[in-house]
Amino acid sequence: MSRFRLRCTIAALTGFLVFLLSECNYQKSPGPNPNQTTKILTFGDSITLGVRLGVQENQTFTYYLGQSLRKDNYNVEMIKKGISGETTVGALNRLEQDVINVKPHYVTIMYGTNDAFIDGYINETGEAPRIPLELYKKNLSAIVQRLK
Repeated sequence: MSRFRLRCTIAALTGFLVFLLSECNYQKSPGPNPNQTTKILTFGDSITLGVRLGVQENQTFTYYLGQSLRKDNYNVEMIKKGISGETTVGALNRLEQDVINVKPHYVTIMYGTNDAFIDGYINETGEAPRIPLELYKKNLSAIVQRLK
């Protein structure tokens, strides 16, 4: 992803989260409460993890999102829970421990790349994704429902 696209994506998501923070009236005040910290947990695969050869922590989605929100005067604690290679099956397995038990106020979810990957070692015909589309939808729905 180009830096321009990454910045546009981050800007759009930041705007959406600022909207949610405002519209949900989480802080029960007309604006951000500098005395209250809002926990935002990013949950996903290697795209969420971000750190790998050539990518530093301050170049990750979680970092950029936190910085953008702080510029808008939100007091946020960013918690990154990304695992390289993970599918929605793995996400469901660790949802309780890595997300629900942390008690974040907001959660971003980024899954699908590994679910959709067509792996010739797993599927010799090379025609089917690792996780069938219906199971992927079911898993994502279950994640959202459990978070609610």
